[in-house]
Amino acid sequence: MSKIDRCLVNCNWTNAFVTQVEFLPHDISDHSPIMLTWYDNERKTYPFRFNNAWVGLPGFKEMVAEIWNNPVYANPIQVLMIKEKALKSKIKEWAKANCTKLHEKVQLALEQLEETTTQSNRY
Repeated sequence: MSKIDRCLVNCNWTNAFVTQVEFLPHDISDHSPIMLTWYDNERKTYPFRFNNAWVGLPGFKEMVAEIWNNPVYANPIQVLMIKEKALKSKIKEWAKANCTKLHEKVQLALEQLEETTTQSNRY
């Protein structure tokens, strides 16, 4: 006997939604009711982006060395993956604590530099 109960979606649907299909138990009929559940596939988090400026900030290199030098016992590729994951997590915490509004601070420093340069050129 073949199963004739189906749920069809197209590529646009699968790109837009995370979908779960559940075949419910049937009672009288030989067909199973189908429950389709979908969730918005919109990304809620942002991908990790490394900022090269972090390398020059106090405490960054020490933090990286501390994480990287922790012993991990696994095959080499797993060691790399585990250390990268731990490092990413720690860098995100560190950046949130130490680099909030970094872009605004850089912009302010550039404005102050330009103002100082303009004033020194007057004399």
